[in-house]
Amino acid sequence: MTSIQTWVDLELAALQSALGVPPGPLTRAFFELAERSGGVDAFEGLQLILCNTTPIPGVTPLNLVPFGSTGLSAGHFGFFKGTAASTDELAIGVMSPLTVVLRDLSVFLSLAAFAGAGEIDADAQDEQLARTRHERWAEDGEFTKLSELLCTLPGVSVPASPRALLTLKSPVKPKFPRRTPDMITLDAAQQLVDRKDVVGAAEVLGLLVDKFIDLGDLVSATNWSHLDALLAVVRVPLTSKKREALAARGLTPPA
Repeated sequence: MTSIQTWVDLELAALQSALGVPPGPLTRAFFELAERSGGVDAFEGLQLILCNTTPIPGVTPLNLVPFGSTGLSAGHFGFFKGTAASTDELAIGVMSPLTVVLRDLSVFLSLAAFAGAGEIDADAQDEQLARTRHERWAEDGEFTKLSELLCTLPGVSVPASPRALLTLKSPVKPKFPRRTPDMITLDAAQQLVDRKDVVGAAEVLGLLVDKFIDLGDLVSATNWSHLDALLAVVRVPLTSKKREALAARGLTPPA
């Protein structure tokens, strides 16, 4: 007799196929809890929506397999590819929108139980997150219920210090594609700055400096001014020759 595959079976099979490692006990327990509690959006109140999320070019790392969305802007999360006994041991990436790398699934779910997945930020401090949790706990009964429900999973609990979980080290590094010419624009650099992606912004701005210097008078005064403003907030390594060329255009990037 052929068994009927459930939504959980299909989702976990797809993850195993993409990641090359089997689903761990916590991964399965989380998906099954969501299924029993209402389905893909059972934990929407914690900004945990389980769905097939399409990777976003330039935002989603190439080595990340998304499995859900925060429901906020382009926020999503997934497992990083790697060598592990199961998905429970794989690092988790949260795009909110800057990539935050977390040690594993238990850390991710514990942080989500504290204040919601959409609040996970590499720079977040305990006081800030505790304030958000207190506000949501007092105003949203659904948040309270879902937080307690999520903490019934093995290894998941409300952390005394979410900051301590955020700073747990993971050897995984997000991988992004080489930037193509259409990605080397002022708008692209501005978007990276707005997302607080300092590394990406510095890379694009370094390429823009070379491009603008080569084009010279073909670059409008407005664009030179925009470049100057971006260089003022993102530190870009520049040779003395490039600094001289920028100075000739009235730009004064910080040393």
